[in-house]
Amino acid sequence: MEQVEKRFRFSYSPDWAAAYVSDPVHFIKAPGGWMLPFSMLASCEVQQADGKEYNLMQDAKESFVRLAGGEGVRDAVLKEIGQLRVSGVPPMHADVCEALSERKQLEDGRVVLQPAAQRRQFWLMHMYTQFPHLAAAAGRLLSAHVTSCATERNWSLFGNIFTKTKNRLALERAKKLAYIRTNGSQRTLGADEEIQLSVIDVLDEEEGGEEGETMEIA
Repeated sequence: MEQVEKRFRFSYSPDWAAAYVSDPVHFIKAPGGWMLPFSMLASCEVQQADGKEYNLMQDAKESFVRLAGGEGVRDAVLKEIGQLRVSGVPPMHADVCEALSERKQLEDGRVVLQPAAQRRQFWLMHMYTQFPHLAAAAGRLLSAHVTSCATERNWSLFGNIFTKTKNRLALERAKKLAYIRTNGSQRTLGADEEIQLSVIDVLDEEEGGEEGETMEIA
C-alpha cells in the first residue's frame, strides 16, 4: 500500500480530481437529492514528490476551466460549479443518477460499474442545457482511456518508421506518417490518401531525410 500511495503522489494530475467529481458513479445521494462529491475534495491535499502541496478542490476547478475553454469562460465555469455545490443535480435527473451510481458485486468479489459511455452521456444529454461548460469539460474527462496502451503503440509505430535507412527522417514528417498510418488502419483509405501516403514513402526513400529537426538511431 505504501508503494501505491508513493506512486500516486509521484504521478498526480489535477485532472484526476475533476474526473472524480464529474463521474456519476461517485455522486452522493443526500436527503435533498444527488450531490457531486465536491465535499470529498474540499479539505484534501496531495503531497507530491517535489514536496509541494496541491489542493484537490482548487485543482479540480482549474481543470474544469481549462477543459471548458480557458480563461474566457472562467466566471461561467465557477458559477456552474457553485450552483452544483449548493443545489446538486436537478431533481429531474434523480432516476438517471440512481441507475448510473449502481455497483454490481460479482460472486468472485469483483465490482462492475455502469459503462463509461453511459456515464459520459449523462453530462452530454441531461446536463448540457443547464451546465454547458461543465458538461463539455466532463465529456472530455470521461472520454480519456485509463490505459497506457496508446502510448506503447505510439512508441512501436515510431520504431517502425525510424529505420536504418530512414534514420535522419525529419520529426515533423515522422509525425505525419504516424498520423496517416494510425488513422488509415481504422478505416478504408480514399484514393487521394493512398496516393499521398505512397508519395511520402517514396520521397523518404529518395531523400533519406530532410533539413530540420531530425532523429538518429544507432
